[in-house]
Amino acid sequence: LAWLASQQLPAAFHIHALGLGDADGPATFVPPADDRHVSYSARRGKGQTGEAITIEVCTLPTLLNRIGATRIDVLKMDIEGFEYG
Repeated sequence: LAWLASQQLPAAFHIHALGLGDADGPATFVPPADDRHVSYSARRGKGQTGEAITIEVCTLPTLLNRIGATRIDVLKMDIEGFEYG
């Protein structure tokens, strides 16, 4: 999000700082074991010992309702352990 905020984006480009999940509410993510990686995961794996963070997630219908949308043109998903739900 910090990187996106530093970019010159078209006015029609909208970013929503929400995670998608199979339920609405908080979700816990753990940092990668390798500091050179950037993706946190919903599942703790081998070597992941760092402090977890909690972020708000919601279902796709909740997201559409919150942003007042009836359709999505592009949905970029970085799943990181939420693929099972």
